Amino acid sequence: MKTILFLLLFVLVIFLLLLTPPAQRFLTVRVENYLENKLQTNVDIGRIGFGLSGNIYLNNVYLEDKTKDTLLSGGTVKANLNFMKLFSNEVEVKDIELQNITAKIKRVLPDTVFNYLTTSLLPMPL
Repeated sequence: MKTILFLLLFVLVIFLLLLTPPAQRFLTVRVENYLENKLQTNVDIGRIGFGLSGNIYLNNVYLEDKTKDTLLSGGTVKANLNFMKLFSNEVEVKDIELQNITAKIKRVLPDTVFNYLTTSLLPMPL
């Protein structure tokens, strides 16, 4: 019983810390660096915010494609995540909402699918 109470309290404290501006700035820098390393392009996120219902907000987003052209810019990207899945190293995105975003998607032959982001972010097979 004490272990369960401790875990719940720990999760609550972490969540409350993530609501503070210093923690959000720290997390924003970490996410930008992670995405830049994985995607090998320029990524800029103005601010990351969280909602109580499992929402995560990325404000003032700028993302380049492999040719250094703008892929996404401006506004807010809002994603509804299943936070419980994160504890088992899984990410489940329930929905994504784009607000005031400019997206420039182009296909360069011979590529037949728009899989640049998914192939860059998926783990390498063992």
